[in-house]
Parts: sequence; structure tokens; C-alpha cells
Amino acid sequence: GSNKAENSPFRGPGLVRTYRVENLRLVPAGEARIGTWAQGAAFSADSRTLFTQNMVEQSMQVFSVAPDGALAERGPSIPLSGGGAAMRTAER
Repeated sequence: GSNKAENSPFRGPGLVRTYRVENLRLVPAGEARIGTWAQGAAFSADSRTLFTQNMVEQSMQVFSVAPDGALAERGPSIPLSGGGAAMRTAER
């Protein structure tokens, strides 16, 4: 919520979470901080990489996704020429 007051608990960076299925239930698997007002997220074709876009920071973050769903940022965020609003990855 970038339109919230500076001291609002709803302003600031976001959080992306992954889940896995265990015994027909969703179980938290991983989480990572992302930028403010995230607008797009997409998995690579093999589901081993997650991309997120941050509108306020005008950047894209890249995460490795472990087989158990854990997330690890793969490096510094990638600058964009504007706020990323939508994305998709290429088909195989």
C-alpha cells in the first residue's frame, strides 16, 4: 500500500510466499521480502525460478525455488525503466 501514510503498518515492502501440498493440505514452504506495490509474479517453465516486479522501486527480483518450495534471492534486483505491471515467461 504505497498510498498509505508513512507510519501505516500497511505501507512498505511486500512478502511473497510459496506453499507445498502435504496430505492434501497447503503448507507454507518459503517466503521472501519483495518491494513495494508488487504488480507481477511469474514462475519459469521448470518452476525453479520466481520473478516478481516492484512498482515503486521500478525493479524486478529473481528468486530460486528449491524443490521443497524454499525461496532464495538470486542476486541484486534488476532495474526497470518504469514500474513493472505485468509479466509472463516464455513457453518451452
